[in-house]
Amino acid sequence: MKQPVLLALAACALLAAAPIAGVAQGKRGNFTDMPGAAQGDVAALRERLLAEIEALGLDATQRAALQKLGDSYRTRAEGLRERGAAIRDQMLQVEPDDPRYGDLTERASVATGELAADGARLAADFRADVFSILTAEQRQRLRERASERSKPWDDWRSRHRAGSGTSPR
Repeated sequence: MKQPVLLALAACALLAAAPIAGVAQGKRGNFTDMPGAAQGDVAALRERLLAEIEALGLDATQRAALQKLGDSYRTRAEGLRERGAAIRDQMLQVEPDDPRYGDLTERASVATGELAADGARLAADFRADVFSILTAEQRQRLRERASERSKPWDDWRSRHRAGSGTSPR
């Protein structure tokens, strides 16, 4: 199996099968104390994803099924990215003083909402399909690893709850 494809599949599987915070990378706004904020290194992410796949102990049949699944979902995800780029490009072609601006903004807002919903459905479908490839033991191992990865985020959220006075601005 090609390593870049395996990495892409692993990333999708982990993002879909675990809390998104578990594999978050890079800084997000001013939230530099977020878990993973200093881990934006692509090579480090790659190593973590390979370790996750190895920890699940996929056999050759499972790896092949994951490859096929990833190819299918990659095509669908590319369609979503293209739709998002088209929305963005359309909005960038119009200035706020253009009489069509309000109407285009409203249509872009609706289209962006539909795009987000389609992305959520795609992730949910992918997660279900990945889980169907795994054995019961592998699914349990994935849940346990996801729980471990989410602990720093749970701690961060508990320190930055709305109204706590500690949220960065």
